[in-house]
Amino acid sequence: MMEALHVKIERPKELRKNILQIAIDTIELMKKIDEYGEMREEKRRKISEFKHLMAEIKKLNMKLNVSQWPQVKIEELKIKKKPEKLIEKKKIEKKTKKALLDEELEMLKKRLERL
Repeated sequence: MMEALHVKIERPKELRKNILQIAIDTIELMKKIDEYGEMREEKRRKISEFKHLMAEIKKLNMKLNVSQWPQVKIEELKIKKKPEKLIEKKKIEKKTKKALLDEELEMLKKRLERL
C-alpha cells in the first residue's frame, strides 16, 4: 500500500517563478536553435545555387571565343530562378512550430506575472 508523502517546500512562490523562468528560457533557446537551423539550410541552398551558376558561367565562357568579339561593356545578366516549392513547404512548417513556441512562451510569461 502506498502512503501519501507530504514535503513542505519553503518559498513555493519563488520556486514556481524560477521554474517558469527556466521554461521561458528553454523555449527561447529552442526558437534560436530553430532559427540557426533555418540559416544553415539557407546557406547550404545559396552555396548550391552559387556552384550551379558558376558551373554554368564556366560552361558558357568556354563557348565564347573572346578574340573574335568586339569589346563591349556587359552591364547586367538577368537569370531566371527556378521555383522552389519544396522550400516553401518547409518554411510553412517552421512558422507553425515557431508560432506554437511563441504561444507557449507568452502563456508562461503571463503565469509568471500572476505570481
